[in-house]
Amino acid sequence: MPGQSEPWIILPGVEERNAWNRFDREFRFRPSTRLDAPSPFRMRAPHDVYSVGTTTLMSDDRDLNGVMRGIFVQCMGDDGFMYVLDYQHTCFRYNPRLEDHHTYPVFIEDTRFGEVGGYNVYFPKFYPNGDYYFFLAADFRWGYLTHPWLQRAWVFGRRLRQLFREHADDFGFVAVMG
Repeated sequence: MPGQSEPWIILPGVEERNAWNRFDREFRFRPSTRLDAPSPFRMRAPHDVYSVGTTTLMSDDRDLNGVMRGIFVQCMGDDGFMYVLDYQHTCFRYNPRLEDHHTYPVFIEDTRFGEVGGYNVYFPKFYPNGDYYFFLAADFRWGYLTHPWLQRAWVFGRRLRQLFREHADDFGFVAVMG
C-alpha cells in the first residue's frame, strides 16, 4: 500500500468491516457499560493492563502525545500505517509519523448524508474519553486497547509493552496487572 500523505485516512467500508470482523474474531470484543462486567476482550498473552484514570494524555499536551506517537512509530517498523478503531464511530488508517495539524471537528463531505452533505470527524485521543479506542498494528501483532468507563488500557506485543513500561510514569499510567 502506498504511503499516505495525511496522518489519518477514514477506512473505506469494506476495509472497516474486515478490520472489525478480525478484531471481533481475535479479541471476542464484548462492550459493556457496567463497571462490574468481565473484561471486554479475550486478550492474548502476554499483555499488560494499566489504570489510565490519572493520565495527563487527556489534555492536549503535544509533548506527551508526541511520545505516544513515537512509541507507535518504533513498533511499526516498515509498516505504512496502523489501524485506529473507534467503536461505533469513524475508523482510520493512521500514520503516526505524520503530525496531525487538523482543527477539530473536521467536516467530511459525503453525499450519502443528503441535505446535510457530510459529517464531523474527530480523530481519537490516546485517552479513552467516552469511547472504546483501539490502536493496532496493521497485522494486529501489537496493540493498545482502551476502555472508557473502567479507564483501563490493555497493551500487547513485546516491543509495545516494553515502551509502555518505560513511559508509564510519564503518562500517569499505573500497572494493575502484568
